[in-house]
Amino acid sequence: MLLITTKKDTTTATQILAKAYAQAPNIMWFLGKANVDKLHYFFSSLVKDAVAKKGAYLTPNQRGVLLLYNQQAKSFSLSAIFRKLHLVLFVVGIKNSFRLIRQQKWQSQFRPKDGLYGMALAISNDEQRWQTAMEMKQGFSELSKKYELPVFVETTHPRIAKLYETIGFSTYHKAKHPYAELEVWFMKMEPYSS
Repeated sequence: MLLITTKKDTTTATQILAKAYAQAPNIMWFLGKANVDKLHYFFSSLVKDAVAKKGAYLTPNQRGVLLLYNQQAKSFSLSAIFRKLHLVLFVVGIKNSFRLIRQQKWQSQFRPKDGLYGMALAISNDEQRWQTAMEMKQGFSELSKKYELPVFVETTHPRIAKLYETIGFSTYHKAKHPYAELEVWFMKMEPYSS
């Protein structure tokens, strides 16, 4: 996996995420009928936050994105504060922002505090998707070895849960989403030994 450090890579990652999640129910419940600009701003903000925590990656073929960072990582900047304010006021809305914060707090109660957190993962749906999936699997393995920490992810899609299982994750908890008609799979991958 290649650490995202440039503006060009940030833009590439944002575009891949926005396209992959364009109709995802786990995003639509708080963004509503999101237009392209809202999706791009939302994912651009997530990528920039992950970059600040040294946890934003692209696959070597530039067609897969992984936002995976240590849960203990902290970052602070004025630009991050203004991005979050813009998200609340113009992208998500005040009411849904409070619901999103409560939902994130709800999710975090099931997730152990020590480990890497996979905030988002996306693969371009093109002729190279299988190669990208293999690069993503290899990337998880490399990062797990490097940090020697378990990796935690959540998904609301049964097909994605099965995909995570093929990579090496197992489900440790499953619960009904607090604001949408969705099930949430809480999944964990133990660190690979060297």
